[in-house]
Amino acid sequence: MFVYRPSKGMCWGNALRPKDTDWRVAKQRLLDFLAMFFEMVERNEDSKFIVRWKDSVLPNVAWPAEFLAPEQHKQREILFLFLGERVGFPLGLTIPISPQESSSYEFLGRFSASAPFKMSPKHFSVVVRTGKKGTLVDRRADADIAARLQAVLV
Repeated sequence: MFVYRPSKGMCWGNALRPKDTDWRVAKQRLLDFLAMFFEMVERNEDSKFIVRWKDSVLPNVAWPAEFLAPEQHKQREILFLFLGERVGFPLGLTIPISPQESSSYEFLGRFSASAPFKMSPKHFSVVVRTGKKGTLVDRRADADIAARLQAVLV
């Protein structure tokens, strides 16, 4: 599983692309993007969207078992914030696909090309198990995964 989390220096979100002077056009571009890949769970106000991945768009769904329990459904949700000229996902963007499958990288290329914000390979991490208890943590992508991400991201 991947996690996309821009650096703390980008805490105000990612700039929307292409830049538009009319915020309504930018917002519609974000809504179209969300409708393409996600199902809306909750919409608070006009700037806060809680979404969940559409399983049908993902090439190989790879949620760890801890995410699949009914009481953990909130962990599968993603918060998007529309900030006028910017879009934010303050808790990161969890992408439940396998880093070992080549179809995952094809999907990430399509996803990045469709995104109304620029995605950088350096902001990706991979969720792995560590320790005796097998705790899930996200770690910086290794050189092979980073190279594969670099090759597909627009």
